[in-house]
Amino acid sequence: MRERRTDKAGALQWLRERGYIGKRDQPQTAKPRRTSAPLGPVVAVYPYADEHGEILFEVTRHDPKTFRQRQPKPGGGWIGDIKGVRRVLYRLPTVLDAVKGSRTVYVVEGEKDVHAVEALGLTATCSPGGAKNWRQADISALRGADVVVLPDNDAPGRGYARDIEQSLSGIARAVRVLALPDLPDKGDVSDWIEAGGTAEELARLAEGVTVTVIPSQAKGATVTAAPIQAAVSPNDIDLSAYQPTEDGIALAFEAKFAGQLRYDHNAGAWFEWTGARWKREETQLAFHWCRTVARDLVAVHEDAKAAITMARAASARGVEALARAARAFAVTSAVWDTQPFLLGTPDGTVDLLTGQMRMAMQDDCITRLTAVAPAETPDCPLWDQFLWDATGGDREMIRFLRAWCGYCLTGDTREHALVFVYGPGGNGKSVFLNTITGILGDYASAAAMETFTATSVDRHPTDLAMLRGARLVTASETEEGRPWAEARIKQLTGGDPVTARFMRMDFFTFRPSFKLTIVGNHMPVLHSVDDAMRRRFNVVGFTRKPRAPDPQLEAKLRAEWPAILRWAIDGCLDWQMNGLPRPEAVLSATEEYFREQDVLGQFLETCCIVAPEREEVGGALFGAWADFAKKAGEEPGSAKRFSSALQKRGFLRCRGPKGTHDQRGFRGLELKPMQWLNCA
Repeated sequence: MRERRTDKAGALQWLRERGYIGKRDQPQTAKPRRTSAPLGPVVAVYPYADEHGEILFEVTRHDPKTFRQRQPKPGGGWIGDIKGVRRVLYRLPTVLDAVKGSRTVYVVEGEKDVHAVEALGLTATCSPGGAKNWRQADISALRGADVVVLPDNDAPGRGYARDIEQSLSGIARAVRVLALPDLPDKGDVSDWIEAGGTAEELARLAEGVTVTVIPSQAKGATVTAAPIQAAVSPNDIDLSAYQPTEDGIALAFEAKFAGQLRYDHNAGAWFEWTGARWKREETQLAFHWCRTVARDLVAVHEDAKAAITMARAASARGVEALARAARAFAVTSAVWDTQPFLLGTPDGTVDLLTGQMRMAMQDDCITRLTAVAPAETPDCPLWDQFLWDATGGDREMIRFLRAWCGYCLTGDTREHALVFVYGPGGNGKSVFLNTITGILGDYASAAAMETFTATSVDRHPTDLAMLRGARLVTASETEEGRPWAEARIKQLTGGDPVTARFMRMDFFTFRPSFKLTIVGNHMPVLHSVDDAMRRRFNVVGFTRKPRAPDPQLEAKLRAEWPAILRWAIDGCLDWQMNGLPRPEAVLSATEEYFREQDVLGQFLETCCIVAPEREEVGGALFGAWADFAKKAGEEPGSAKRFSSALQKRGFLRCRGPKGTHDQRGFRGLELKPMQWLNCA
């Protein structure tokens, strides 16, 4: 190659003309390094809690005026961001109470304004992060609400109001945007209240504003989506602009397939856009396309030497390796399926906040699809009859099952609950579970029962890695006498981060989005009957056998899958409005299960007199407990563990009763005279 002298601009032009660099590769003028000023003192803390009052994250306000967000760290302390945390509305429990009581909810731009409106005796809320972040918030709490938006008097405020108005269409019962009178430039509702505004005046002004009419979808109607778009075609590019080198071909490959391929560096796999979702590619399609682009590009340049070099498999692998790191393709597992109220189906994406269908979009990063698209109406007579027979006509139980199935359509885990369906064989448990998991398709995952019960060996972390992104996880056929892996149950149903890895891949952390449904003929043993486990368990009994069993029932129900999916979507809307409506049958069966598993409670009831003035020596109590536990088939554990369990139940440590002051004891209970020797 003949050399020639040129200046820097000429060299860059020469490189651009031959495809070695693009515009994005040109050197940029160095920008002065930004340094952030130290944070001032915290002047206000705004806690964001879930429906049960549990703190999910906080917003802190500093002086000078600066805001930061943080989430609780397991074990204490704070993490300085809210990544992976559900972004609820501010004052969520109060908002839910207002919606249930048909009271107006005022939406403002910041937490300070919320408190100003609350000082008038009204209900107010806002989204975390200010006016620009409304669409990132979980707005399901406003389903059926009467909403009045109070924007700030500036352009961002008016844009905020438009975002709220559009996003609540089909969710809220009605939305009104009230521009408060006489506000200064950039003024807000706090300024208006400080100037003398009252609750009565605010209500009067709101009444005079035109109501945004909410479409009928708010009442459960559905909209048919436009036909789903075809899979994205490769982009048309000018191959002559790229050089026949591995780097040049990788750049051409990136330009040609941007928007159709992504490479997940956690999973070690390519994903292809199908028009409905991002699907994991398992046939080396990217490698094939690398070879195709290489052949086409070499042909354009008519370079025989390059043709020989690029025809080698090693060259194609080199191109693919370069492409994996391209910004148009490189992602991690954290990007997939992060929007809990979007549901991918073969015909489009269902917005579970409204029940409406819309066109699938690449930026939704959905990788999973249900097996069928929902019907327009939940017309499924065979399914209805099956549930009626299986529950003995218990309408409350049927509503609970519908709400649970609807909850399982979402990636939300706010209920921190699991369902255990039990009963003898031949009573519909498998038909129910197989139908729901079949409809959910990619969103359902089956796990080995050993994942949730105690074993003598550690399970490989791939057991958990396979559950990432699932919304319903099922397990079945519990072994009689097998105990729960209680710590794991609490972790997987409590919304805590889980660390796992695929075989021969790096570890990664995710928050479970699945709901656990277990089916079995036997209930596993529960050693710790505490409040955490009581909150999680819902025991559903399938105990009625059909008079005339139909071995083809499960196959016949497949024809109703689209309608059953619509039935579950209606259940999701019911759950968002009313929570899980636990019927008396579930409450009583769950309580009976805990009573049977509470061996310590049985000991206290059978062998002890429980009364505030009673006292007993600790050694005598433990000896009686050890005898009782062994006869009940339980390990009594250590005296220290026994003492801790008694204290958790409210019994206080004290000196021993009269005559035994040199021994430690407990106040609030006493062994029954002589009877405890054979109390079991």
